[in-house]
Formats: sequence, structure tokens, C-alpha cells
Amino acid sequence: MRFLQRHRLLQHPMLPSAAFYLDPRSDVLCLPNEIEPEHLKEVQKHYGAQLDDIQMILVEELGQWEDTPSLAPLLPIFRGLGTVKVLLESYEFDSGWPDEDDMEAPATEEEYRNAASL
Repeated sequence: MRFLQRHRLLQHPMLPSAAFYLDPRSDVLCLPNEIEPEHLKEVQKHYGAQLDDIQMILVEELGQWEDTPSLAPLLPIFRGLGTVKVLLESYEFDSGWPDEDDMEAPATEEEYRNAASL
């Protein structure tokens, strides 16, 4: 019974087998960097008020999330949202960056910002 007090069921109305439980206080929803407003509208259409329980999301700093003003219109569907975590250093996996051998990982925030602006 305690599990059901802490966790919320998220279930697609047309795919009952795709249901999962979420603990809003500790679980994080990871949104891909390619997500577009139309995708989130579809998510909202299928999950509706269930999304209100999501309190934390994780995004990469690249792609859609690189431009902070573009982020704002995408967030109102998560009415319970309190934290947006941003995954830094994902540039290491982008083919446009130098090889690992050519560039050391930034050690400070300033070095990171300099590397990210290349």
C-alpha cells in the first residue's frame, strides 16, 4: 500500500501494456534533445493530467534545449514541475567536436563555457 501512496501510474490510454509507475519526488523524466512542441502536444493528448505529477525533467543542453526561450513554451504541460536538470558535457558525443585525444574535458565552468562556444 505504501508503494501506491508514493508512486503514480502513467498509462497510455491505447497501450495498456506501456504503463509504468513514477515516484514524483525522486524520478526524473528525460526529454530527448530532438523533441519538438508537436511531440509534447501528443504526449499531453495521451497522458493528460497524469503529467501533472512530474516534478523533475532532464534535458541535454544541445538541440531544442540549447536556446532557453524555446524551452518555456514546452513546459506548461508539466504543471507540477519544480526542477529542470540540464545534462552538460554531452558535446563529447557530438561528431562535430574534436576527438577525445585532441581535447581534454573542461575542468572548470569557464573552460566548459569556452569549449561549448566553439
